[in-house]
Amino acid sequence: MKKIKAQKLKGFMDVAPHEMRQKAAMMEKIRQVAELFGFGILSTPTLEYSETLLGVGGETDKQVFRFRDNGDRDVCLRFDLTLPLARYIAENYGKVPLPAKCLQMGNVFRAEKPQKGRYREFTQCDLDIVGVDSMDADVEVLVFVTQILRALQVGEFVVRVGNRSILNALQQQLLPGLDDAGWQSVLIAVDKLDKIGEDAVAQLIADEVQVSREDAARFVAAITDANALEQLLGKSAELDAQIQRFTQTCQVVNQSAGEDVVKVDLSIARGLGYYTGMVFETNLLQHLSLGSVCSGGRYNGLVSRFLRDEVPCVGLSVGLSRLQAALSEGQSAQSVAPIYLFRAEEVPLAQAVSLAAALRAEGLGVDLSIKKRKLAQHFKHADKAGFAQVIYLAAAEDIRCKQMSSGEEASYASAAALLQDLVSPPAQP
Repeated sequence: MKKIKAQKLKGFMDVAPHEMRQKAAMMEKIRQVAELFGFGILSTPTLEYSETLLGVGGETDKQVFRFRDNGDRDVCLRFDLTLPLARYIAENYGKVPLPAKCLQMGNVFRAEKPQKGRYREFTQCDLDIVGVDSMDADVEVLVFVTQILRALQVGEFVVRVGNRSILNALQQQLLPGLDDAGWQSVLIAVDKLDKIGEDAVAQLIADEVQVSREDAARFVAAITDANALEQLLGKSAELDAQIQRFTQTCQVVNQSAGEDVVKVDLSIARGLGYYTGMVFETNLLQHLSLGSVCSGGRYNGLVSRFLRDEVPCVGLSVGLSRLQAALSEGQSAQSVAPIYLFRAEEVPLAQAVSLAAALRAEGLGVDLSIKKRKLAQHFKHADKAGFAQVIYLAAAEDIRCKQMSSGEEASYASAAALLQDLVSPPAQP
């Protein structure tokens, strides 16, 4: 039989057991914090009709995995969790009590160029507040960002917050006359500021929408200027109200966080076409090269793609795969169970099985050796696999325990003595 080369598709990844354990722990932490905020778990399909996902603007239409299924239906793998949520709300409109708080966790797919921390299949955790347009909801979403990142112990971070309505006002002032397609091209260009810089973005805008290089440069300079908001004040009562809500939102979140983790940054545009108000991106200060690990914003018009009624929404997405890549950097593999248990050949298997059962009954994970090895090979395996402890049944009344990190060893004459020590270790002096 011809041998097949073992290889996975570019941009897709295998997740090893110790990585899955870390990922599951992160997802559980997000779930716990989400429930403290009143979010309920929602699950939506991985596959949707293409018309559900396509046509929202940005570059996403080029990044979807689209095909015809066995029933000759035009379908796509979801590229985010937001559009499936909008479809769910519309399909169940009148049944779902509003406002609603929804948590989704699942894999999404994007046919983009793979790079560090960026994959073609990855896991996102989305939290959305549906059915209310208020500063209260905007604040709640941003406060959740600060709470979950602290709970995940990611280190220092900054949440950069922009506003699409205010950005629109700057565009009308400095780049008047653009149609919707032209403005969408500008937003896509602005979204690349961190990657290619101000000069390149200005040139890209000039090339894409046929404005002068000078006008494009003035627009880019304005959105990166800390005084841009002041320049817009007094233009209209509606715009002044939006600016006040925007600045107050950031102030309230910083007060809640106890520090200035939220920064006003009008250059944050989010290239997706469905955002209508506040938008934000979050960066880890120790891992800036990864880009944003948590992003989102307000999208008041997305559900109305399916309904006559407007259903305002605001939400966030935690890029779990990218965040895990940052948190696991430099870490060695750890076993799923912390204890590796093996026995000498003269020790009956039943004794080892009974001891493993007793340890597991106390909530201690035990990997009972199922392969015969020499003593040194057992310890070599335990070290390579990342076990925290090794328990060796040398004889019926000789149980030895070794801490792999320190090399400290202890001996016990009975399983009861070992259990007492592991379950209720002596207090340190």
